[in-house]
Amino acid sequence: MQPVPIENLLIHADFVRELARALVPDPHERADLEQEAWLQAMRRPPAQSTSLRGWLTALVGSLWRNRAREGQRRRARELASTSPPDADPVDVLLEREQVRRRLLAAVIRLPEPFRAAVLLRYYEELSPAQIARRLGIPAATVRTRVARGLERLRAELDAEHGGERAAWALPLIAFPGAPTPVPVPLTELLLMKKTVAVGAVALLAAASFALAWWVWFVPPPQPSLPAGRPAQPPSLARADAATGTDQGNADPEVARRTAVDGVVASSGAVAEPGADGELLVDVVWADGVPAVGVQVHVGARDGVRRPLAMATTDEQGQVRMRVVIGTVAVTADRQSEPVEGEVTAGALCRLQVELEAGIDATGYVRDARGAAVAGASVWMTSYQAPWCAMAVVATSDGSGRFQVRAVGPRQSLGATAPGFAPSALVDLERVDRKQTPVNIVLQLGDGGGSVTGRVTDAGGKPVAGAIVAIGSSDRLVDMGVDGRMVENWAPRQVRSDVDGVYRSEGLLPGPQPVEVWAGASPFWHGNVTVVAGEMTKLDIALARGALVHGVVTGEDGAPLAAAVVRAFPKPIDESFLMMGQYDYVSTFGYPSATADANGRYRLPGVAEGEVQLYAGPMRKQLRWGEVVPWAHATVTIAAGATVEWNPKVDNGPTIRGVVRYRDGAPMPNSFVNLTRPGEARSNTVVTDQQGRFGFIKLQARGHDISVQVWNPPPDAPPIEARDVWPDRGELELVASYDAPQQLVKGAVKGRVVDRGGRCPNAAALRVVLVSDERSWNHDRRHDDGAFEFTDVEPGNKRILVMNGEEPILIGETFELQPAETKDLGVLTTIPGGKLRLVIEREAGTEAAAPTIHLTPDGSLLTRKVEIGTANELVIDNLCLGQHTFSAWQEDLVSIGGTCRVEAAAMASCTITLRRAVSRELVVEYEAGQVLTKVEVVDQRGAVVWAFAESRALARPFKGKPNLPLGSFTLRAHTAAGVAEAAFTLTSHEPNQPPVVVRAK
Repeated sequence: MQPVPIENLLIHADFVRELARALVPDPHERADLEQEAWLQAMRRPPAQSTSLRGWLTALVGSLWRNRAREGQRRRARELASTSPPDADPVDVLLEREQVRRRLLAAVIRLPEPFRAAVLLRYYEELSPAQIARRLGIPAATVRTRVARGLERLRAELDAEHGGERAAWALPLIAFPGAPTPVPVPLTELLLMKKTVAVGAVALLAAASFALAWWVWFVPPPQPSLPAGRPAQPPSLARADAATGTDQGNADPEVARRTAVDGVVASSGAVAEPGADGELLVDVVWADGVPAVGVQVHVGARDGVRRPLAMATTDEQGQVRMRVVIGTVAVTADRQSEPVEGEVTAGALCRLQVELEAGIDATGYVRDARGAAVAGASVWMTSYQAPWCAMAVVATSDGSGRFQVRAVGPRQSLGATAPGFAPSALVDLERVDRKQTPVNIVLQLGDGGGSVTGRVTDAGGKPVAGAIVAIGSSDRLVDMGVDGRMVENWAPRQVRSDVDGVYRSEGLLPGPQPVEVWAGASPFWHGNVTVVAGEMTKLDIALARGALVHGVVTGEDGAPLAAAVVRAFPKPIDESFLMMGQYDYVSTFGYPSATADANGRYRLPGVAEGEVQLYAGPMRKQLRWGEVVPWAHATVTIAAGATVEWNPKVDNGPTIRGVVRYRDGAPMPNSFVNLTRPGEARSNTVVTDQQGRFGFIKLQARGHDISVQVWNPPPDAPPIEARDVWPDRGELELVASYDAPQQLVKGAVKGRVVDRGGRCPNAAALRVVLVSDERSWNHDRRHDDGAFEFTDVEPGNKRILVMNGEEPILIGETFELQPAETKDLGVLTTIPGGKLRLVIEREAGTEAAAPTIHLTPDGSLLTRKVEIGTANELVIDNLCLGQHTFSAWQEDLVSIGGTCRVEAAAMASCTITLRRAVSRELVVEYEAGQVLTKVEVVDQRGAVVWAFAESRALARPFKGKPNLPLGSFTLRAHTAAGVAEAAFTLTSHEPNQPPVVVRAK
């Protein structure tokens, strides 16, 4: 199938601009997002022309998500224990040490469920209500377990010390540097009996200190981020706190000195990093009341937006944590404006986050048969980066009921429970909000699976507090046809307990990516296959991180202050690098560090193996056409090694040029493509307002350059230049036509009446204005069916009315004149029809689950139907008349056809799923030739795949279509004629030899 020409995508520029505006408030960042989207669209256009706006929606959403997570955590300094003052006698220190050891042993010996309750209450500092939500049990049960656990602990310690409570309590209370005991109000202490009051203070102090000692003085093999307490992650720039080893002093055999592209392994010491500071965050609801049980996200604002910590507010609506010093941005799981503050060493930074009013929601969690599900976790999208994209906000009670406060309208709710597949997310923008709280039902699916295992360090010891994320972070949000965001399930995060054990339940069956974040250890990446109805075991062994350090310099050899150094497991696309964009999909991000005023940096936590190192200036607001230099090295690093890399950031060999129309006017905002002969990939930049562009970091060889423009005149020759060498002066590219004339825009208004009952929830009504050139505008201001579109390009238009994402009315085509205001009057819906979809599956397609796109005649927008693994399903509320259906999946032959939906009748349509094989096709041609079209025809002469472009194609041209078994002919068209090569596909084996033809 022929990929969609870029010209057909570029006519949707206004729509892409609206998508970016809905996602990014800052105008400069919004312009960056638009630019990235068009570069991606040019380089990898869609394979089919249906639902182009849906495709662009997914693209913009994906890029927005990548930008949000381009920062990676700079972990705060390792937790430093406080030593007793020198004046303490040795025997006193020994006594305290013995007491602490006995106390630790007593805590560990507590039986379950008391041990877990005590740990969560005093170690993680969760309230009983928070623990109840975590464990899915009543709060009263939590209080009982905590009380009984403390009773057992007190009794055992009393027995060990001959009934003398002061023998074990007072040394801990008096211990210098001990954590502050859990506070008991003075009035309550005064009302207690003396013995009870002393026991309360001593017991609470002992319980708090015993569990804190478990973390501070006998840390697990890797530093942890305990759930629900103020997170205190170790810094990326410190020695490994778990092992007590300084990563700046690696084993000499491992860190032998070698030189690889400016990289040397070094066993020398590295400068110590900066300190950390204390942050206190107050979170309040919109009415000013402290917000309890809200997840708070803290990220650095140092050019890479790295995540620092997550914590849950206590009963005062606060979280308190230590984070690395510098500028931080604080947000919450509910929608709120980011609050920035400066964390400094030795001072308390106090910030307040005000949550938006949002939507109060109540509802029920039910199974596929409608039965109530108790103990289900209710999740909410946090509208943040992947590392904090979902949060548990409620647990269903015995009747399946739950309540959630102040959900943002641009958020969604979903549910999970053991033994079930997760529910679909319910978008709060699309629910009926006439009454408060809104009522929703979260319906779980059948056949969910679970994953459990143990997280250990490189020495095999358990890691407590490791964050295990299961699920894909590739598409956190899509965009609806009206510009509204449609949230998707993000990876579900769970934390390992004190034994390193984690458990994640209610997962969707099938392959799932897994990532682990555990203190200073390198991020762990893997996969697991979730099996319906089963508990899958996945043990995770973390590796010891390597350290990369050095000095970053600029083109003039001077230190490059505030440069950012990053480490990736794979190379980054150079088109994005030239914009300062590091396009890498990951839940938690990647190791990164910022250089100081002298260009020095320190980057710990780098994984072993082949690593891609990048250095560049801190990202700034770029102008269109501006490029950003970088330095790059590929190096193989051993676990625990210390590697010195002194990168020089420069432009390297450069091609600069300008694109103009025939009349001399500059051609702004146009895509300029650069390909290297013999390579399939290309780089892309965008011209600035003067039509100028540049490519940097090139090889000293000839390159092919071409321009893609907005709606070129028919039969206009491509704007291109062949065999262009770097550093040989400015290149001028001139079009064969003059700059287009701009027409005065107009407006369209009218009103929709749903007489056919097609949209029972008025909140789901959408009105879309489409154009003959396959672009559209959406109206988010419609009131009671009334709509108005302004700033509309003249031309042929029509109105589409949507029930959410489903077309329900297709208006008549009309012409809008320049500067005209068109009143369409009242548009009325009629009842819809039904379609039975029958799926025939050839051998090997039993598990295939493509998405079917149904497009009514006259509609630019499609209805997406997820067929899953079903063999038959009925689709309701369809427009009457002819429909086109299509589907594409990588391992299937493309599906296409038509069907007709009639009133008061059940239409029927059959599709056949057939396995496909991807076969690489190669066309070789000379620099002086122009390759106009490449196509594949079957034995009957029918074209089954084709590719044509108005720009210079790569030399040699390479394509990889999905084809069924059979005999075909590859044809390459040039001005000199057609070259052909016959080939036959006899098996579905991957990586078959390419089919090669040499153009005439």
